[in-house]
Amino acid sequence: MRRGADARSILASGGHVREHPRRRGVRARRGYRGAVATLSSLLRRGLLGRPVTSHAADEPRMNRWRALPVTSSNALSSLAYAPDEVILTLVAAGTSALALGPAVGWAVVAVMLLIVVSFRAAVAAVPHGGIYHMAGMKLGPRAGVVASAALLLDFVFTAAVSVAAFAHFVAALAPGLTVGSRVLVASAALVGVLLAALRGVRLSRWVLPVLVSVFVALTALLVLAGLWQEGRGLLGAAPTAGWTQEGAGVGGTVGTVATALLALRAFSAGSVLLTGVEVPVSSTRLMARPAVPTVRWVLTVMALTLGALTVGVMHLAQRTGVVVGLELENLRDAAGAEVTPDRAPAPVLAQLADTVYGPGSILSVATIAATALLLLFAAKSAFRSFPALAARVAEDGYLPR
Repeated sequence: MRRGADARSILASGGHVREHPRRRGVRARRGYRGAVATLSSLLRRGLLGRPVTSHAADEPRMNRWRALPVTSSNALSSLAYAPDEVILTLVAAGTSALALGPAVGWAVVAVMLLIVVSFRAAVAAVPHGGIYHMAGMKLGPRAGVVASAALLLDFVFTAAVSVAAFAHFVAALAPGLTVGSRVLVASAALVGVLLAALRGVRLSRWVLPVLVSVFVALTALLVLAGLWQEGRGLLGAAPTAGWTQEGAGVGGTVGTVATALLALRAFSAGSVLLTGVEVPVSSTRLMARPAVPTVRWVLTVMALTLGALTVGVMHLAQRTGVVVGLELENLRDAAGAEVTPDRAPAPVLAQLADTVYGPGSILSVATIAATALLLLFAAKSAFRSFPALAARVAEDGYLPR
């Protein structure tokens, strides 16, 4: 009876099947969900790129000349802000305390060399697994967890400091940037670095070695040119030479003790130079075989290069009278006037580039720009290293999987 009624209804409608309203609603909802899923897939593909297999994501092993700039980029980028931390602390003891800058730089470099020597010995004993596995094997699982926790925090701080320093160097290239604009620049840089890390941009395979080489060459040229000018009596004063901090310096025995304590504090602050020196040890699996000799060679060349550049920069900063400060309301220029936000001191490297090469010169702009770009790559490296280390720690049950 039902079939006959259905046939008659079909014939009465001219041969077209009438779909039940409930079925039409179900199909409409499915179409809506499909459209949303497609839009979500397109958005995810646009942000993260095409998915790749683990085998396709593996990077080829690097020889020593390619591994040197790639694995040294984090450590070299710390040269962009380590001298600032030293001078920022010493200026609180008065202008005369800035003469301690080179000595503090030598002390930091000595500690870095000591750490590199220990890494060279440790990587021969535990060639794979990085700092986490190395500490766990030699000192116990708890020491491995402590080392990994310190590294994870270091990655977070590296990303934050790198993008903040990037905005500082951008402001050196564009002095008209306000404080609010610098915050926007740093925020945009952080988002850009995050997206680049999520997409796994392969551009860094050849850009990073070139950028690191350019940065080292320009910084070495800056130091050599500054030393040559100093020897000829041609080295000028930095833009902030003669600047002071209001209320800085205490006389007498108390002042001597305070200066000594501030020098120790400057040494502690300048130890940010050690950031990233462990990267070659953690990248053993990426080195060409035999990996251990390659890692040891990279550590040695990286430490000597970074140490020489640091000592040279600190020496020139002291000779040119570079001053930096965070609390602008307490800074006074050479004439005793208060320093306004639009006259905020540039980073140490930027001031030295302007002093040695001349403000706005091609070499000065190139040095500042190369430093800023290197800071972005250092932040990107931190974004990539954090999940990799966290995954290894989670495999051992010390983090949620």
